[in-house]
Order: sequence, then C-alpha cells, then structure tokens
Amino acid sequence: ENAADAQKMIDEMHAWNMKTIYAHPEWSGTTYRDYGALKGNFAQEVWNTGCVMDNNLDVNAPYWDVAIDDGQRVFGVATDDGHSMDQHCKGWVMVSADNDAASIIDALEKGEFYASCGPEIYDFYVEDGVVHIECSEAASIHFVSLRHPLPCWRDPEGHMTKVHCEVPENLKYMRVCVTDKEGRFAWTNPIFFR
Repeated sequence: ENAADAQKMIDEMHAWNMKTIYAHPEWSGTTYRDYGALKGNFAQEVWNTGCVMDNNLDVNAPYWDVAIDDGQRVFGVATDDGHSMDQHCKGWVMVSADNDAASIIDALEKGEFYASCGPEIYDFYVEDGVVHIECSEAASIHFVSLRHPLPCWRDPEGHMTKVHCEVPENLKYMRVCVTDKEGRFAWTNPIFFR
C-alpha cells in the first residue's frame, strides 16, 4: 500500500465515525517518514505486547516524538495485539471517564488517558510553569520532549512516586515516561505548550 491508498482507507473509516491509530510502526518496518503524511490518526502505538515479546520491537514509543515535533497532535496507546494467550493483558490505556461508551470515546479524543504496561499515573499537570507527575512506585521518571534534554529522575529502590520539572522556554510539549523496578512502562500523553 502507498500513503494515498492508506489515507483513503483512514478517511473512509472516519466517515463511519471510527477512530484510527497507527499500529506497530517498527514491526511494520516503517519510519515516520513513511507514514508522517497520513492525517487523522488520533493515536499511535507506543507499546505493542506481541511485537515486544516476539521481536523486541515497538517497546518504548518509537517515532512518537518525531510525529509530535512535526506538528501532529497524536496520543500514545499501549495495546496487546496478542496472537497468543501469553501476550494478553500486558498493554492498555487508562481513561479519565465515566463508565459508559460516550464518555470513554470523549476522553480518548481529548487525550485524557495514559498508556501502560504496568505503572499507574495518578496525576499529570502543569502549574505556574512547572510540570508535576504523581504515580505508583517508580525506578525512573523521565520527562520527554524531542530536541530538549529534560530530567530523568532515578530511584534504584523503585519507590519514587512524585517529581516535577520546570518548563523550559520555547518548549513545544512535554510528556513523561514512568518505569517501575520490573522495567515496565507507563506514558502520559503530552501537555502541549504551543
């Protein structure tokens, strides 16, 4: 398939009121250059359990920051794509929503969720030029924005639950990756500053 054909399929799905994500880019052998022109995907996989377990691919947000830096307001999802039972229930999203379909879809569209394969994120917000995160016990909490080195806090004991980061001038966005002492990840969606 070429990008024009893929865009036609994406547009057709959107006409049916479906939501689309870009799935397992590394496993598919694509780079952001290959799919960056596609419009309308609300998210891309930042974790795919089947690809991780079978091939150690699509492990930790490949290409996500390149898409965001390119101006796409795309969110991150963790999924199983489990082709065998041992690959099930290892990647998911947690939405901030009521327990009904309309509320869940609304939260997904607004990015009011986080992706995880283990850790929990309790709060993620910006206040007075400082980004704050609260989470389950973590061994590292890494603030991320392409082209801007940001802090990565570490606790070898894996008991860290709260850190913050001042927002550098001219930053486009910031997201956070939490890693627990078992090496499992959770990812916030970005906070966009411009």
